[in-house]
Amino acid sequence: MNTQNELPPITLATNDYNRLLFTVMMRQKHNPQTPDFLLAELRRAEVCHPAVLPEDVVSTNCRVIYRIDDDPKSRAHLLVHPEDLIWTGAEISVTTPLGTALLGLRIGDRMSFFEKEGQVHEVFVEGIGLVSGRWADGNPHPWWHHLGLRQAEDMIIKQDIRPPVTISTSDYDRLAFLASFGLTSHQDRPAAAMLADELIRATVLTPRAIPPSVATMHSCLEFRDDVTWNVRCAALVYPDEDDGEADCVSVLSPEGAALIGLSERQSITWRTEKEWRSLTLLRVLYQPHGRFVEPWRELS
Repeated sequence: MNTQNELPPITLATNDYNRLLFTVMMRQKHNPQTPDFLLAELRRAEVCHPAVLPEDVVSTNCRVIYRIDDDPKSRAHLLVHPEDLIWTGAEISVTTPLGTALLGLRIGDRMSFFEKEGQVHEVFVEGIGLVSGRWADGNPHPWWHHLGLRQAEDMIIKQDIRPPVTISTSDYDRLAFLASFGLTSHQDRPAAAMLADELIRATVLTPRAIPPSVATMHSCLEFRDDVTWNVRCAALVYPDEDDGEADCVSVLSPEGAALIGLSERQSITWRTEKEWRSLTLLRVLYQPHGRFVEPWRELS
């Protein structure tokens, strides 16, 4: 079996990494003293864009073929996020010890893991079978055709209308904490859930790699409400920085959660309990990380 010094390298796509990191943060919030195998794996993983993830790497929404210990019989399961788990006999959650051990391995790799009872096992990856389809943005979709017509329709609408979002590493950790904390508040829960959803699907880049056309925290933005057609300029701020003035919008509000990570000329649409909402980011007038709007854009 592998020892601590012989751990095989693992590779994760950014969409899996971001979604799992948020899952871990929520788990740690409720049980901060609990050791987390998944968190340890995320910390040592090499992260890449989904489009360049090698085909022989185990990721979520792929059917992995494997053996455990000395069992000559091969097994096959679809590796899924816990909230996508539907068939326990055919699927395995990535948050289980076995699922975490499989994640990011390549065909031919071995990995040891502990069961909850303390037993040590070793998994060997024999192959990768079916890889489920992907949406146009590169994110793998769950097996939504088993969810029922209305749920499937809602999921398709959500995936089709939301543009890609990009968030800097300097913003991501604080936003993730803010979203997890907001989910415990009745008042902030809708906006926090929306923010959490955006963080899960975001592409995370270093501050230097963020394009100047992307809305980051403390950016000054010009955006339009596509329902009322009102245009507004405001700085995107954290809740404790929001003084209630018209020139600030909190990221823990529906508008702020919608704007974070958008690029210029992108629109985002979402549904509240009462109505549909839509915003378009017209211009990024100022962005931190040393980037100011070009003078010609101020005059246009």
